[in-house]
Amino acid sequence: MKTSCIEPFGTVIATYWQGKRMAKTYRIALVSSSKLFLDGLRKIMEFEADIEVAAEVSDPKALGDMVRRDEPDFIFVDNREREFDVDGLVAGDGFKSKAILFTQSGGSEPDTEKVINVNFETTTSELVGIIRNGGGKKQPVINPGHKKPEFKRITRTEFRIIQLIAAGESNREIARKLGSSEKTVKAHITSIFEKLGLDNRYQLMVYGKRNLMDGDAEA
Repeated sequence: MKTSCIEPFGTVIATYWQGKRMAKTYRIALVSSSKLFLDGLRKIMEFEADIEVAAEVSDPKALGDMVRRDEPDFIFVDNREREFDVDGLVAGDGFKSKAILFTQSGGSEPDTEKVINVNFETTTSELVGIIRNGGGKKQPVINPGHKKPEFKRITRTEFRIIQLIAAGESNREIARKLGSSEKTVKAHITSIFEKLGLDNRYQLMVYGKRNLMDGDAEA
């Protein structure tokens, strides 16, 4: 069975249902003078289908312009060296984002309406929870009956995406190979999660390596 073909109509349908399923996509900007830090954090965010990396900034002078231009929901600032003037940015007119501030002492300082402090003890799950909870550190209450897995057959395009994820490919690489966009790939991944009853990319990777069979894909 040929599984690498791309179906434009299927892509449109997946994107449509993505908009129906997800109430919000959270746009986050990543700020750090370390390119290595930015690369690592971006790859972590790629695992979350409802979080979009809107921008990356490594130059302190470019931070203000980026926030005004892109207006992300959150900016995650690696400010361990105190290179970025977060206080001045937050106090400025028109600042509509929320800042997640990563410092040596973060977490011991009081949070404000616009600044959430985190540190080395903050886990990836906690960071994602803060974003999805609108800046609050308490995990949102989830109604157990709200999300029920839909065990439906996957399409050929979704089958191919599972293959690529199992091979360790990033969303950017998958989009390039399918001739699609990263947003469309995320829409497909969300659809796959719901159909297979999975919660994250790691589970999907394990599923792909253990259970990938030609018969799993729809014609």
